[in-house]
Amino acid sequence: MDTFRVEGDSFFVGEVEYPHTMVVSKDLDCGKLGLVRERQAFIECAAGDYAVSVIWGTNTYSVNHAVHGDDFTETPTAVEVGVVSRHGVLQNWWGDDVDPVKGYQTPDQVNRLVEEVNNA
Repeated sequence: MDTFRVEGDSFFVGEVEYPHTMVVSKDLDCGKLGLVRERQAFIECAAGDYAVSVIWGTNTYSVNHAVHGDDFTETPTAVEVGVVSRHGVLQNWWGDDVDPVKGYQTPDQVNRLVEEVNNA
């Protein structure tokens, strides 16, 4: 399956399971702007110094970018990612002259990023 999904206390990136992953869900009724929905998972990496942040929902660089309300998908095929320190600071993982987040990342790309961060 080439999607991202939450099952119980596990987060799946394609077929790779990341157990005990913290997932945050936000659904905000913004009146005339509609329902704004967002999901974020934090995949803790080996040494615990970093986590890969995976986010999808309204106004994120994911398949749900312009989605409000019922069109939202809980199992996106592309998400926005970044690397955060254990102190919650977004890292410039890809270099100082590059945006610290990458959009529209596939499960394969995210799994490669997790492996890279685990080996850092």
